[in-house]
Amino acid sequence: MTNSGAVNTAFKLYPPWWRDRYLKEAQRVTDDLIESGRTRWRIVFNLSGGALRARLTARGMPMEAEPWARRTNASIVLATAPTLGVIPLMLTIRQVPAIPGGSGWTMPSSHIATTLYLVLLLAFVALISTVIWGYTSLSNGLLTRGTNGRGLRVMARVPGYLTVLAVVLVVTSIVIEPHRLIYHGKSSIPLNGHPLAAHDLWVAAGVAICLCWLASVVLLGWVAHRAELPVASLHSGTRVSVAVSIFLWTMSAAALAMSKVYSKQISELSGIRVQSVVRGQSLLLLGIVLCVLSIASTLGSVLTSRSWKVTSHLAR
Repeated sequence: MTNSGAVNTAFKLYPPWWRDRYLKEAQRVTDDLIESGRTRWRIVFNLSGGALRARLTARGMPMEAEPWARRTNASIVLATAPTLGVIPLMLTIRQVPAIPGGSGWTMPSSHIATTLYLVLLLAFVALISTVIWGYTSLSNGLLTRGTNGRGLRVMARVPGYLTVLAVVLVVTSIVIEPHRLIYHGKSSIPLNGHPLAAHDLWVAAGVAICLCWLASVVLLGWVAHRAELPVASLHSGTRVSVAVSIFLWTMSAAALAMSKVYSKQISELSGIRVQSVVRGQSLLLLGIVLCVLSIASTLGSVLTSRSWKVTSHLAR
């Protein structure tokens, strides 16, 4: 048996069902190739490509409900995980864009930019709503299956609790912040409320959101490798995967279109050349990153749909 660390690592890239059925035979073939003079790095490259094909196509996978359910589970994670990258990206957008319209445009550029911005925001809100729906189904599925460990069932509740905590902190800070101010030049003096406490609550809410994000990353990784979900949760996750992919592509298209608008918009206002504070280059980068995340989500949703068809058939 080969003792090459790189070769053994390449074998670990294969899914568990493949290793259970083909590992010993593949190791014998690999030993023969090494003895015949085949370089280890070429073998590692071929094995890595085979592992990718095995995970994407599932060719040779036994027609049993459990491995196909796990495959569906992992595909759902692949399709929905890009949302964890979208949320911090969207926080980089600070204001509604508005560009002074030039005389050479048939339609006011500010209307175009604002429309695209609204499309981007509405798609983001729809994405977050879909993720909440998916999280609810996921957590319920994890809690109803006693085979999931106690740690996993506890982790299933953590993101929800942290989200509720963040909302409570934000609402409380809004309530206690000063609502009456007196201005002296550029400075202001609060006449009511508790500004320091409101600021501290905002900071605490930010910490809760960051912890929620980290807990979601841990939960998805745990779900992909260890969780067992009922058929109803897998069915819900399949629909969530498709919806996430659609909303991500909508956001990508809106961001790329906005970058095109802003890259052209330099106008004059009272004889002074004006350019928006949101530059087309940064929006182009946002659109490109969203496209990459959309591709990953689409791949996951396609794999999820195919796996779900087999899983639902075997679960009957």
